[in-house]
Amino acid sequence: MITVAGPCVATAGVTVYPASLSELSLSETTSRANAGLRGAVTLTGPAPSTGAVVQLQSSDFLVTVPQFVTIPAGEVTASFPLITGVFHSRNSVAVTATYGAFVQTALLNVLLGI
Repeated sequence: MITVAGPCVATAGVTVYPASLSELSLSETTSRANAGLRGAVTLTGPAPSTGAVVQLQSSDFLVTVPQFVTIPAGEVTASFPLITGVFHSRNSVAVTATYGAFVQTALLNVLLGI
């Protein structure tokens, strides 16, 4: 609540919304097996003073992501490693990031072979 005093009085309400998860991006959208890729998560605003812990998940065990990535306090983005295993057929894998009630998904197409 902001109040201004003087010859007249004005009052205005201010609502502050916490940052939400706005993007999950991958360094590549198509990759071969045994590739070391990077992913990044981005918030709509700075992370809180305790940082923002974003949960990560892959739809296929042959694409490995860390369980969590932390966006440091005051920052809006953090990156993480993403490693592909050997696929025996072409496959699309969903990588999902969750922060509170906000979910973002990115698809990675993995080509077969080494």
